[in-house]
Amino acid sequence: RLNAKAVASWQRGGMFVTVVEVINTSTKTTSVDYENITGRWLASSIESSELEPKGNLKDRTYLYLISALSFEESLANGL
Repeated sequence: RLNAKAVASWQRGGMFVTVVEVINTSTKTTSVDYENITGRWLASSIESSELEPKGNLKDRTYLYLISALSFEESLANGL
């Protein structure tokens, strides 16, 4: 029901920030559980945790993940 794709990443002050675009692909309003993302993240934040059905103006949002490792390492170390 959700499609997620990393769209940007940068390092600053020893921390990594990764931006993930999350799109609702279902025909129903869907919640994004941004606090339980697979991987080793120090923090996560999201612009909107409730996404409208596919095709609506608010069917997508951006998720921000903070980590001490790169996106790939943080994802792999959390599995």
